[in-house]
Amino acid sequence: ESAKLKIKGKNKLGVAQASFHNPSKTVYYTALGSTNGTVLNKNHFGVYSAKYNLTDNVWTNFNTFPYNGTFYSTITPNINKTGDKLYFSANKSEGFGGMDIYVSEWKNNEWSEPVNVGKGVNTAGDELYPFIFEDSILYFASNGRLGLGGLDVYQYNMNSGITTNLGA
Repeated sequence: ESAKLKIKGKNKLGVAQASFHNPSKTVYYTALGSTNGTVLNKNHFGVYSAKYNLTDNVWTNFNTFPYNGTFYSTITPNINKTGDKLYFSANKSEGFGGMDIYVSEWKNNEWSEPVNVGKGVNTAGDELYPFIFEDSILYFASNGRLGLGGLDVYQYNMNSGITTNLGA
């Protein structure tokens, strides 16, 4: 059974890219501007979370990812299977250019400072829509590599460091 994700705040539009962690009943999502009273630049997106209350069939405990930026966007979150690593894209100034993929770890009941996943993934273009499989294979879209054009889908093996275009 499902329940509508009702967002409180100034901007109810621009909510997208959800990633669910079923054991904790938590959803991570992208929202434009502000939700739950957190003010961001109206042109920037941020990552937020909410927990599902099975008893009342509602979403509660809305939280703001602590590393959302005032001068950059954080988008397309993806939580790993164990719920302790959150991958997302951000256009931070210290990145490789465009949107880069970062990861933050859940340690001591808080998210760690995000780390850029590096040159094996990120380029001067945009890397978006990270999806982590078994904590060793990162799937993502990129327009910064020679490929078929637009956003090609890639697979990055974290053990071997090899990035592969998945082709047509």
